[in-house]
Amino acid sequence: MITLVKQETYKLLHKKSTPAVSIALLIIMTVFGVLSKLYPKYWSAKGMFTTMYTGGSWVVLFLIAACSSIIAMEFQYGTIKELLYRKYYRGEILVSKWITMLIYSIYFYALVFVYSLILKVVLYNGKFNLTDTYANNQSIIETQFMNLIGQFLSVWLVLSLVLLLANIFKSTAAAISIGIIGYFA
Repeated sequence: MITLVKQETYKLLHKKSTPAVSIALLIIMTVFGVLSKLYPKYWSAKGMFTTMYTGGSWVVLFLIAACSSIIAMEFQYGTIKELLYRKYYRGEILVSKWITMLIYSIYFYALVFVYSLILKVVLYNGKFNLTDTYANNQSIIETQFMNLIGQFLSVWLVLSLVLLLANIFKSTAAAISIGIIGYFA
């Protein structure tokens, strides 16, 4: 099983989209951070920080695409047959893909969390403290962390559906489309 997870992680890290998505996410967060600095009337500094400069919302879309492609590409390129001819069972292959996506989602949320802290220091160092009370008698950092946990759990409800649909449809486009429609619905 560990060998399968290593192989899946290797394939994921060597896809061209993996670093591109990470860079795009950081650029999007930076744009929203700068916009909230320039137009505080529309985007409050504390509100943007607690929502991680919209990074969490974008992570969902990126993870839906990654989850659907991690399985559908095996069927598209015919490599699923090679995996099944070896000593691995179909369930082991699917669990290894699930574990790989779990690691990938933890990476994304850690990246978003750390980069939002960096943006806070760079853009709003003296404007507010992380220990200031924000909502429900929680500090700003507690509110952000609760948002992060809530997003992580809700995204995994959607990703479970996307992984299932990618197995059924065996098409990346269909699984991505249904996953995004399901997320917005």
